[in-house]
Amino acid sequence: MEFKCGDIVIKKTGGNKMTIINEYRDGSKLYYKCYWFIDSDLNEKLFKSDEIIPIEEYSRFLKIEERDDKINQLLR
Repeated sequence: MEFKCGDIVIKKTGGNKMTIINEYRDGSKLYYKCYWFIDSDLNEKLFKSDEIIPIEEYSRFLKIEERDDKINQLLR
């Protein structure tokens, strides 16, 4: 998935909301520099494009995961 500067994303594994600041290509690999705050500390890191998703998609993913957990509990 490709993002543009200013997009709000989150790591697929969870974490803090981050803002896309820049895009970098290394051959066929695509990386994004993200900024995020923890309290008043600014953090930055490069992430592979497959490590991050739009914040809206993550919210949807959590709802699906929660629903699947409830179904699995009922079937036990």
